[in-house]
Amino acid sequence: MQTFLPYASFEESARCLDSLRLGKQRVEVLQILRASMLEDYGWQTHPVVCMWRGHEDALIAYGLAISDEWIRRGHRDTCLAQIAEFSTHRRPPTERELIERGAMPPWLGDEALHRSHRSALLRKHRDHYAPFFERDLPDDLPYVWPVPCAAPDTAREPIAAWVLRAETRAMLGRFVRDGVVALPDADAHSGTKSARMTRAFVEDAKIGDVILVPDEARLLVGEITSDARHERRRRRPHVRDVRWLGELDRRALRRPVRLQDPSLFFALRGEDDPRLAMTASASSARV
Repeated sequence: MQTFLPYASFEESARCLDSLRLGKQRVEVLQILRASMLEDYGWQTHPVVCMWRGHEDALIAYGLAISDEWIRRGHRDTCLAQIAEFSTHRRPPTERELIERGAMPPWLGDEALHRSHRSALLRKHRDHYAPFFERDLPDDLPYVWPVPCAAPDTAREPIAAWVLRAETRAMLGRFVRDGVVALPDADAHSGTKSARMTRAFVEDAKIGDVILVPDEARLLVGEITSDARHERRRRRPHVRDVRWLGELDRRALRRPVRLQDPSLFFALRGEDDPRLAMTASASSARV
């Protein structure tokens, strides 16, 4: 993972990138935002994640500058809305606004860092980058990483609900028809992410907890009504009974960006009780 900053300006950096790297940067920004802001996602101690941790507004502004340049070159956008969704503001602040607020990362403008990025780009595509950069720039400089690295925030907000994904429409139909949710098998003590998900599904999620199943822009809302059981003949052998309550637009959540976590099962934290949001949405619809 890497965000390329040959210059301190996000827009200038975006303009000089070759199209292959420009397109990939949009995905890199999403991966870094998710690793920084979603629980148990990705490589959370990677230097580039540490570099941007605590400066997510600036990373979003960088990602939007990259996306704008991508669109300007005539490509179809697939990432801009997902990047913007990470912002805690009604409208993500621009690079210029962050500069005016003094809210940019302290390492931005460090010439050693930017020179190391120019060197890496020159190494990757000399024909494209040689006209942009200084003539005496070597192509073998190591990356400069800002230090010290901010540690991940280990404080966890209360769990408002559990989110479980259905891999297919047929599986979603079975969940609704049979009043169940289910998870694939894994060794709950292996230490892998799938094992952690299994353990959370079997042990941590309690009877009465809310469970949400995404279905495009809506969420099916239910309550867990049984302990976990193991049905060996099924593709997803870990099963729990659910009483379905209704559905909710994902935009009714305070931070719908948390649903960008692609995990099959995870805790949704920092939200109000989705049952209350569902009731409020229904009341608004009646009015």
